Order: sequence, then structure tokens, then C-alpha cells
Amino acid sequence: MKAEPHNNTPSSSSGHNNFWDFISLTPESTHMLTWVFSDRGTPASYRMMEGFGVNTYVWVNNDGKPIYVKYHWKPKLGVHNFDRQNATRISGKTQTISLGTSGTPLKGEITQR
Repeated sequence: MKAEPHNNTPSSSSGHNNFWDFISLTPESTHMLTWVFSDRGTPASYRMMEGFGVNTYVWVNNDGKPIYVKYHWKPKLGVHNFDRQNATRISGKTQTISLGTSGTPLKGEITQR
């Protein structure tokens, strides 16, 4: 975040503007905010949301050539999200709704006994 020019610290009113300056000047954060502020920002379950790694890794192939890699996770159950009205209604009933079926094993999963 950029600081105020006269005292080098953001104030409460300028901090808000500085945040949006940062977001508007970095395409990666603009992309993230479009997800967060859309209905995709409220997953029905952690098993039903996509994931994106923030780091870029360098893998080296057998020829010694570097390859840049970023991880993306795609759910096997598909992407399912709540719209704003359902998210508000459901969060009033239980705050752990995103856990969904996390404690229930998937078909074919090996579980510890």
C-alpha cells in the first residue's frame, strides 16, 4: 500500500482509497476480487471450490530445462456456490456450513479406524 505523502502512514479515509489503488493497478488482485465479490466467493462446501496456488515453482525436466508451474485445484464434485441471499440465510443457522460433508468419507476413500 502506498503511504500518505505528508506523513508516510495511511489514514483511515486514505487507507480505503489506497486499497482500491492497489487493486486497480494489479490485475491478479482484480481477478481475485471479482471472485470474492461474486457468488463464487461463497462455496457450498470446501470440497466444491476451486483453488489456485499463489506461488510459482520452477520444475526442471530431464533435459535440465526449467519449467514454471502454478497449481490449480479442480473439485471432482464440481463447483457449487451459494448466492448472496442463500449464504446470508444459511449463515444465520450455522456458521460451519462451508465444512459441508468434510467429515464424511467419499466413495472409495480409505479411512483410518
